Amino acid sequence: METSSERARGRGNTASTTHRTCAGGSNMARKILRLLAIVLLMAGASLALGRPAPVLADGPWLGYTSSSLNVRAAPTTASAVVRMLDEGESVAVSEWVDGDVVLEDNGTWGMIGPGQYVYSAMLRKNTDVGPPPPPAWAHQGRDWIDVNVTQQTIAAYAGDQLLFWAVVSTGRPRYPSPIGTFQILRRVENETMTNANLSFITDNYVVPNVRFTQYFNTFGAALHANYWKTENSPWGVPTSHGCVGMKDADAEWFWVWAKVGTPVVLHY
Repeated sequence: METSSERARGRGNTASTTHRTCAGGSNMARKILRLLAIVLLMAGASLALGRPAPVLADGPWLGYTSSSLNVRAAPTTASAVVRMLDEGESVAVSEWVDGDVVLEDNGTWGMIGPGQYVYSAMLRKNTDVGPPPPPAWAHQGRDWIDVNVTQQTIAAYAGDQLLFWAVVSTGRPRYPSPIGTFQILRRVENETMTNANLSFITDNYVVPNVRFTQYFNTFGAALHANYWKTENSPWGVPTSHGCVGMKDADAEWFWVWAKVGTPVVLHY
């Protein structure tokens, strides 16, 4: 998504932290308490940065159905029903494709086998496991951002160390997110987004108060908060116009942590 106006710029303010101290006792006791406080503080900071979770094996997108769901021979509601999936049934999507817009602005369908397609509004991503390790070629020797378009996850790394990860929604099949190695070019804390200057996007939209936008290419692709998603456009499914959309809290985390020049790697 691209901007029509910029309301504010800035780096963002990190949250302040208040620590309590204890007084009294012997010097040795005070030293022990101080050491313990430092250890606990470091552990707390680590927990705040990371989301401990098992690691996914490389492979297809894994999720489940939020309700009973028709499996169709093509990504259209007019195509033949091949079979039915029950509510809560596991689903492995090998490819996202463009198809009929059944609900709201969501035309994304998932291919779960040859000649088998399901509508994405009824899919939910497994979020109890973390992202798989990024490919070896993607690693940067400093702070960097990894976006796994297949798994629909974003992760912050310090070299090889995973600091934080979240579920996202990248570009829909009609408007896929760019693949490759980029860097954050500019940042806008609050703005209005529109398709007015993007000739390759035929959908019309004007979205005010988009927060924590960090552009990583010159064609309008960015990391940003997405407050307008609904249950008909679930997280973990590619439904954007090319950007990497996140929940507000996750977008704010990346806003505070990243800066202009931070590498952003997108891959399948």
